[in-house]
Amino acid sequence: MQKQSLWTKEFLLANCILFSLNMGYFILYSTIGIYTRGLTSVEFYVGLVTGIFTFASLCTRFFSGRLLDKTAPKQILLLGLLISLLASLGYLFAGSLPLLVFMRILNGLGYGLSSAAAATLVSSMLPAHRLLEGLGYSQMVFTVCGALGPSIGLNLSHSDYQQFGKVFLITCFFAALSVCFTLGLKTKQRPAAAEATAAALEPQQQPIISPATIVFLVLTFLLAFAQSTVVACLNLYALDRQLGNMSLFFVIFAVTNFCVRLFMGKILRVIPERVILLCITAILVLVYLGIFAANQAIWIFLLAVPFGFSMGFYYPLMTTKTIRTISPARQGTSNTLYLAAEDIAFFLGALFWSGISPFLGGYQNIYGLAALLAGCMLCIVIGYPAVLKKLQVQEDVWER
Repeated sequence: MQKQSLWTKEFLLANCILFSLNMGYFILYSTIGIYTRGLTSVEFYVGLVTGIFTFASLCTRFFSGRLLDKTAPKQILLLGLLISLLASLGYLFAGSLPLLVFMRILNGLGYGLSSAAAATLVSSMLPAHRLLEGLGYSQMVFTVCGALGPSIGLNLSHSDYQQFGKVFLITCFFAALSVCFTLGLKTKQRPAAAEATAAALEPQQQPIISPATIVFLVLTFLLAFAQSTVVACLNLYALDRQLGNMSLFFVIFAVTNFCVRLFMGKILRVIPERVILLCITAILVLVYLGIFAANQAIWIFLLAVPFGFSMGFYYPLMTTKTIRTISPARQGTSNTLYLAAEDIAFFLGALFWSGISPFLGGYQNIYGLAALLAGCMLCIVIGYPAVLKKLQVQEDVWER
């Protein structure tokens, strides 16, 4: 097989778009609650302003997939980025709660469209046999933004809502930068997608979503739902048990996650995907059990290494496997379904775990439940190949 180049000019530019898009997202998502609290002094509105963005973004998932299948992803990307830029400019004048909520909804709609379009563009420009490796690098950009964005927002605002003009300006800068990058992007359809049998894969002849697609969407949902115990509740858990500040956990997690993405391609050339998937799922079970049993902060910090290792592999694997269960001509649908499963899981997870913790005697026991969810994932990973074989369902429908 002739090795095709991964680091093309278009791929680099697409990752620059992802970087500027997600920097704006993380800068505001982690700090907008501070601005809202200073504006209203009502905690309910803090949650409303933060959560309404995710809800608006999630709403776009219900139509963006079909839209991306029928329209050039670059056009949808540009539309979403322009909406986000408009919202970013609007924040500068959002001195009242209704206007701020409106801008968050507008920003969420723009982000939902542009993130799905950007993911579709990236997957469509990668060589088919290097899809997993390429998606791993692109998702690494998301990890970097998640580490840098909150720090930039906090350092610019100094946690003072009256200084948020600088935060909104830097958000405008990244929004405008992403538009500029997109205008310079030249896209072309993947030859395999162009040659894909559109007639053979029409909805009336073959379902868009197969049982294999459902398997990986369920795994993605359970993965993100369990992870939300860490994202949303780890600091509260540490506070309950007097374990101190957990920020070091997230730093170690981000560094490990980043390093895994750098070497993922080489590891997967030696170890089969299925073996990796079984191992990282088992590791997740042990990590959640470890957090449940931890009585010192050092043990939780050490668990950040296997947790980052597992997540560094898991998300690119789920993205790639979901995409490969659907025709190459429907990458808009496959990317949108994956993003929707992830969004719904994090949205519901944050509500569920915080709501159920008082009935479980605190946050400790939710990590026991998270370990149980990871155990369910392990059972699915072990059993799904036999089920698909019995149903005569092909896991990978791509030509490579």
